[in-house]
Amino acid sequence: MHQDFQDRVVVVSGAATGVGLAVSRRFSEAGAVVWMVDIDVDRGEAESSEIDRAVFHRCDVTDESEVEGLWGHIAEASPVVDVL
Repeated sequence: MHQDFQDRVVVVSGAATGVGLAVSRRFSEAGAVVWMVDIDVDRGEAESSEIDRAVFHRCDVTDESEVEGLWGHIAEASPVVDVL
């Protein structure tokens, strides 16, 4: 990733493993604040603790009420989401 995402807010779903985890790492390396979202709490918390400026939040993105709760948490921390 060659772009500068310094202080940008990025939300990545499926972030505990695979492509979502790799994307989270790359955005962090580019300077972003990364909200890692997944249903796998143990893995998500473990992986996010290894990534600079990452926050893990458990959310089932198929459940509308959980997604609304996620946006509430993000809005408390940042008025803007730059990348979803």
